[in-house]
Amino acid sequence: MRLTWATIEEARLEHASFDVVICHNVFPHFDDKAKAVSILSSALKPSGIFIVSHFMSSAWINDLHRKTNPAVAQDNLPTGDEMRKMFKSAGMNVEFVHDDENGYLLKSIA
Repeated sequence: MRLTWATIEEARLEHASFDVVICHNVFPHFDDKAKAVSILSSALKPSGIFIVSHFMSSAWINDLHRKTNPAVAQDNLPTGDEMRKMFKSAGMNVEFVHDDENGYLLKSIA
C-alpha cells in the first residue's frame, strides 16, 4: 500500500483491508467525525475492531479543549449516545463505551 498525506476525511483507504483501527487521542480533532467513522469502518475486514481511546475522560478532554487554544475549542469528544449513533450509521456494532476518570474507551465491531 502506498501512503500519502491526507486528512482522514479525504483518505482513500482500500475497502476491507484492516483488521483493527485505533484512534488514540485523535478522535475529537476529526473535522467530520461521522465521515471519519464511515471511511475508517469501511476499511475494516468483516469482524474488524474499531477502537477509540483517550487517557482522559470525555468531560476532561472537552473542558481542556474549551479552555485551550481557539484552534481546538470546538474539538470535542461526542457523548456515548452520539458515538453509538455515529458508529451504527456506519454499520458498526458498539460493544461498549467506557468513560470515567480513568479514561475513555469505545470498542466497536464491523
